Amino acid sequence: MNKHPDNNLLEAYASGSIDAVSGLVVATHLETCSKCRAYVNQVEASQANTVSKSPSEYSPE
Repeated sequence: MNKHPDNNLLEAYASGSIDAVSGLVVATHLETCSKCRAYVNQVEASQANTVSKSPSEYSPE
């Protein structure tokens, strides 16, 4: 990949909502691009934080 994937593609990769071919292309790019790898890590951390703050289905009312 000669250019960086756009943020939408990186976000889809981070959330696992990307097709296999695009995922392979992004994963290959991430092996050599620390900037995009850092962005994906940031998105994953943000998603994990959002999930951990979501109310539980089983919380008392």
